[in-house]
Amino acid sequence: MKKLLIALVMFAAATTVQAQILPSFDLELGYSVSADGSNSIQSLRYVKDNGLSVQLDINTNDGLFPSGFPGASNELGGVYVGFEHSVLEGLMEGLSLELATGFITDVKAEMAANKLSNSGISFKNSMKYALPIEKVDAKLELSYLLTSLTEQNGLYIGLSSRWSLF
Repeated sequence: MKKLLIALVMFAAATTVQAQILPSFDLELGYSVSADGSNSIQSLRYVKDNGLSVQLDINTNDGLFPSGFPGASNELGGVYVGFEHSVLEGLMEGLSLELATGFITDVKAEMAANKLSNSGISFKNSMKYALPIEKVDAKLELSYLLTSLTEQNGLYIGLSSRWSLF
């Protein structure tokens, strides 16, 4: 009985802590196209109020949209940890800089070979401008992707929208 009571107290404490932490996170969806080719990035970001984010990307090579899940021959997966910070607040309201680092890999080929060793390190730097639309939290994005997979490198232009989970 004592173990059951301890387990119930621990479960109640963990649930209370999670309920207090989760409202500070938002979901952000982004879509960017390459300025000099037909590559694109579709991004799902889990963003905290302080600017910290975890990002899951689908990078397409020679295509503007992914052709399937879990991936086709022209698709790469990216996982990033990023931090967004407001810059030039005194001069221009709504301008922010995001720095993200992670890895990019051909998920389908790596999973078929039962390894994820050919992942390339990747850096994604984004300048974001919050659109002055009252009803929607949307941002224009200008990103530069630098990765060891050189066909993905370059300047990307896109749009993202942030949604509160709670």
